[in-house]
Amino acid sequence: MNTLRHATIFLTLTALLLGTGGCEDKSDWQEFEAGGYTLQAHLDPDPPIVGENALRLRVLDPAGKRVEGAHVGARAYMPAMGAMPAMEARGAADDSGGGNYHPSFNLSMSGNWDLTVRVEKDGAELARFSLLVAPPRPGLVDANAGSDDMGTMDGSGEHLRVPMARQQLIGVKTTLVERRALSRSIRTVGRVEVDESRLWHVSLKFSGWIEKLFVSFTNAFVKKGDPLFTLYSQELLVTQQEYLDALAAQKSGGSESLVRAARDRLRLWDLTDNQIRELARRGTANKDLTVYSPATGYVVEKQAVEGHRVEPGKRLYEIADLSSVWVIADLYEYEASLMQPGLAAFVENPYQRGAIREGKVDYVYPQIDMHTRTLPVRLVFENENLALKPGMFVDVTIDVPLGEQVAVPFAAILYSGEHRYVFVDHGGGNLEPREVHVGQRADDYYVVLSGLEAGERVVTSGNFLISSEAQLKSALPKWEGEAPVPAGAPSPHQHHGHGGHEQ
Repeated sequence: MNTLRHATIFLTLTALLLGTGGCEDKSDWQEFEAGGYTLQAHLDPDPPIVGENALRLRVLDPAGKRVEGAHVGARAYMPAMGAMPAMEARGAADDSGGGNYHPSFNLSMSGNWDLTVRVEKDGAELARFSLLVAPPRPGLVDANAGSDDMGTMDGSGEHLRVPMARQQLIGVKTTLVERRALSRSIRTVGRVEVDESRLWHVSLKFSGWIEKLFVSFTNAFVKKGDPLFTLYSQELLVTQQEYLDALAAQKSGGSESLVRAARDRLRLWDLTDNQIRELARRGTANKDLTVYSPATGYVVEKQAVEGHRVEPGKRLYEIADLSSVWVIADLYEYEASLMQPGLAAFVENPYQRGAIREGKVDYVYPQIDMHTRTLPVRLVFENENLALKPGMFVDVTIDVPLGEQVAVPFAAILYSGEHRYVFVDHGGGNLEPREVHVGQRADDYYVVLSGLEAGERVVTSGNFLISSEAQLKSALPKWEGEAPVPAGAPSPHQHHGHGGHEQ
């Protein structure tokens, strides 16, 4: 009997000690003030979930004593958004003993819910607390927090004190500054031109008359070795006869040097070895000379006319090999330093989206166009099926690798005149406004030149609201009265380009 009594007393004391310790441990309780009353609250589970959630609540009166025998109601409310209707979840609880209340409510989705806790006793409202709960974010947030202590400076005058509750309310997000491989895409417009290294001119080194044309119109397609026209030339006829006479004299013991000199003269006049051998085999001078195409391509210029006299050096045909073409792209002056031969380039016909061709930067011109203030850059592309036609305009993208750099997100930058600022998050609600110097922009990042180190954390969302609410002109004297501008908006001094070209 004594043993049973001692065991009962031990278990009772243990339960009392555990219960008292669980109630008085304030490490996992949050406190909120309203109308002189204090609400001590704990979420279960914490962080909250989509589904059933419970509150452990205690209410203290202005004297710090627990309010017992009251009725507590909890209402979670999410306003309508677009086509989604408003939603609410309710819970209520009476005193479960010792001034403890345990209402529960069911949250149907994640996101920000307005949570109102109302305390009533004897039919009268004692206090009403306005909170925020947002699964899966841990804890509760005072919906009225932050307006009085928002943006206060610490003792050094270098940091802003922005309470975490306030940061949650205005949607502050942060990210790490990291070293990353960056590349920049420069977009512009280019025009297709003939590759001048694949352009062939047909002219003569002696005078004569064109007797017959085989290619009689421009833009005709010819293959290498196709006949272009026949020609009568008195000079050529005489030189052929001299060559035949030298061959005949050689057979009678004449000099080989005379034969060689006559043959070389025919070669200098662009007769082929086959034509010279045919002349020797035939033994008679040919009155008409056939001129052949030197390359495969398209006739882009024709000056030859049947019956007309031609002079030495006159261009009769111009033939372009379009299997490879140039694209001349115009870049802004500030992009000139990024250009170098060998960079990857891509073109797309604006009327044939999806057909992207890859080429490379072949040559960067040494001078700026004085009329357009742009730098021409020559790109080379293979031209299968003649998809790129000279004279056509195409969309151009040039990829410029910037290497591995310390990079800060574009969204973290605030503009103020010629200055750039970020908020560095030191944790615990301490934000430092810091001037940074940035270089090239690569997609959603800027290259950091100075002011930030890899591993530091910066604010990327809500930074403009912080600067506005805290009136940071006092914190940032260099701003000299100019309001900060978020990264998404152009600053008053920001360079603007002209249309059709992404900066």
